[in-house]
Amino acid sequence: MPIYEYQCENGHHFEALQKMADPALDICTICSGQARRKPSVPNLSRRAGVYIFDREHGGRDILHDPSFSDRERDSIISDAMQGP
Repeated sequence: MPIYEYQCENGHHFEALQKMADPALDICTICSGQARRKPSVPNLSRRAGVYIFDREHGGRDILHDPSFSDRERDSIISDAMQGP
């Protein structure tokens, strides 16, 4: 079941776990004011996006591998951008 986000006329924000077929709530669960469903922002994984893999470093994901220091990561990316 998805979690829907709501905002009432008094500025309260709340969430409701509802079936997709359930009607939208129209009353705030905090103050009983008029409520409207807000468009939800998708929850994207923090790892979504660009990946840089380097065979020289064991095929690890250079951007997200915590074993690389910032200096090492910047150096590897800079070298990769310059090409052979």
